[in-house]
Amino acid sequence: MLRQEKMMADPTGPKKDNMTQLAEKIIDAAKKMHVSVGTGFSEAIYEKELAEHLTKHRLAFAFKPVIKVRYDDFKLSGQKVDFIVEDKVLVDVVCKSSLSENRQEMLVNLKVAGKKLGLVINFGKPEFEHNVVHADGKGVS
Repeated sequence: MLRQEKMMADPTGPKKDNMTQLAEKIIDAAKKMHVSVGTGFSEAIYEKELAEHLTKHRLAFAFKPVIKVRYDDFKLSGQKVDFIVEDKVLVDVVCKSSLSENRQEMLVNLKVAGKKLGLVINFGKPEFEHNVVHADGKGVS
């Protein structure tokens, strides 16, 4: 006699990949910063605070790395980003009234860096605002 087992759905939902979990950790840290620090400071203040949060959560990151742009065999001037976290996620910290122009810039940075996911975190508005940008250009949230 064959025994049939019912497949139980995972109550926690589908498993998230490491990059998604990493992005969520960064966004959560930024949300906490937004609540505790507020708006009105320079980007440098928020970058320093985010670096402290990343360090506290033992996330490896490069701060203000220059991504080399290549054309044929020539090295052109590099693109700068604020953070590359765990060598996977690009993070740009801004203080602006709108994030509309930052999507294209992040897409360029992702292409040049060879990464798949970027976050633009805005501390320029009273409400927390961020964009998640995918290198394929399909998803922005």
